[in-house]
Amino acid sequence: MSNELTETNQDQQTSLIPDSRPLAPAYDADADQTIESYRIVNAPDGTKKRYKVRHIFGPISDEVQLEFYKRARLVMERDVNGESDISLDNDSIAAAIYLHDTTAKTIQGVDLNGVRDWKATVVSVQSKQDFVNECLLYCEVFPVSEDAESQPESATEIVDASEDELCPVEPDSLSNQFRYAAIVRFNGKEIRTTHTLRAATGVEMMRYAKVNQRSAMRPGTKGKIKTVIPSKAADFAAFYDAMVEESSVTGFAGRVPLFVKKAIAELHLAEEEKRLRGN
Repeated sequence: MSNELTETNQDQQTSLIPDSRPLAPAYDADADQTIESYRIVNAPDGTKKRYKVRHIFGPISDEVQLEFYKRARLVMERDVNGESDISLDNDSIAAAIYLHDTTAKTIQGVDLNGVRDWKATVVSVQSKQDFVNECLLYCEVFPVSEDAESQPESATEIVDASEDELCPVEPDSLSNQFRYAAIVRFNGKEIRTTHTLRAATGVEMMRYAKVNQRSAMRPGTKGKIKTVIPSKAADFAAFYDAMVEESSVTGFAGRVPLFVKKAIAELHLAEEEKRLRGN
């Protein structure tokens, strides 16, 4: 990772640092991973000492990821008459704590003598959020242009057709395929993965619209109404599975984790909506 993330917790400061080991060839969703950090401790004499710590995490199952997104749901609250501003909130902190504590296996380089629950006392809430957002579930997705990979026009000789020859309608196999790159992090290292998805059908776009509109209204406190936006992670993962060209996927040693499927499908369907609208 290019930038250090720091967090202050009483007399200690923690920084996530890049892993110094060789770059992993692929993201292995079913393997343990190690993330290194620095902990800066204030000594009684006023000096500071920096220690390198290793955090070992087990595989993150799709079920755990679904539960994480379920807990990180978005909640909107407004007055019954709708006159006041809408306030937004989510449970991202509780969700991050859940995912960290569920997948963290051990911590190395810390004196745990006399510590009963290191997950609750040694690793701060902010650090748990950093581990989840900047490492465990980090995913940056962007479209990949085909122009760089296409052959130049001069590569093939162009022959004029005769005047009485009708031009055939040749379907362009690439016009309905869209490539994406997704940057993920494993063992603290960035890995570039690639994915090709077909165009969405009309039925899929209708389903996408319904998924985006899904919400539940609940009575709140003091005359307010709560609107809960449920997790859509399972829906987007299903969209990905239906539209991905499996042979195009690179950068993984095995299965594609759910959080990657979700991120790619969200961007792909948003781009499809723009294309259909002509934007």
